[in-house]
Amino acid sequence: MSLGAPILSRFDLFFVVLDNTNETSDYHVAKHILDVHRCEEQVIETPFSIEQMQRYIRFAKTINPKLSEESRRNLIQYYRMLRQNDAMGRGRTAYRITVRQLESLVRLSEAMARLFCDEVVRPQYVRDAYRLLQKSIIHVETDDVTFEDEDELQSDEILEEKRGEDCEIGPKPDEHTVNGDSETVEKVSAETSLNEKDETGTSKNNDGHPPPSKRLKRSKKKVKISYEDYDAMMKTFTTYLCSRERKDDSLNLTWGEVLEWYLEQRESEISDDEEALNEMRRLAILVFRRMVQVDRVIIFVSDEEDELNRRIAVHPNFPR
Repeated sequence: MSLGAPILSRFDLFFVVLDNTNETSDYHVAKHILDVHRCEEQVIETPFSIEQMQRYIRFAKTINPKLSEESRRNLIQYYRMLRQNDAMGRGRTAYRITVRQLESLVRLSEAMARLFCDEVVRPQYVRDAYRLLQKSIIHVETDDVTFEDEDELQSDEILEEKRGEDCEIGPKPDEHTVNGDSETVEKVSAETSLNEKDETGTSKNNDGHPPPSKRLKRSKKKVKISYEDYDAMMKTFTTYLCSRERKDDSLNLTWGEVLEWYLEQRESEISDDEEALNEMRRLAILVFRRMVQVDRVIIFVSDEEDELNRRIAVHPNFPR
């Protein structure tokens, strides 16, 4: 849906038609279309004619129902419930619940009273209006954001390579082995194939390291946060950068400067906990990389080798 939130908030009700696959409903739809095409569908007699429906609608429009005191209290209660649900699902609803939705509740409640030709807006009409409004609110469910800590994997690969270079299995063949001394070749092969075992029975090479086939390689460590938390961090970074750009257009902060500023703002939550500080720093770096590589919200304006020393700016197309 390309309509903006301000325009959507001006509609009392709107419903999104979803084309979900269902074997039973698809069968009945296909059968109905084929029956109509073959002219085998019987004409359905409606209980009211078009003229009767028009007279009914014209009469209903003349009714001006009044809100009862109980209906007023219910309207306030239902509006508070809509607001609370919207606050709990921050960032997931297509538009925010505002006073416009309270006005929509009043209009829908009055319309329900006119539908029954009633002069009073009763509580059941308010309840039906709330149900209709709640069903029509679009909820855009957003998946959690998952990051892969690439730095940890890179250090593991370097560690494995280093261990592989240090772990040479068995002695090197001497001149007799190269020249084809069969007895020496058999001896060296036996020493190479047999690994020492420690007290626990785990095989080891002669230098004390486990064989390459037995080494455990850690995979990328995945970090998952909710989309609301990611969106809040993204807005924090972009708002700070935009505010600094407004003060001085020629000034571009480095990513390291922005990171240190962010950690200072969250200092009260850390409480001198070094581990929590490292986790917060690592998460901020992962969010920043996604903003650069995936969402294209942040761009680099310099090409220093160290990522923290690169100067950054908010993308020109990002709404300010």
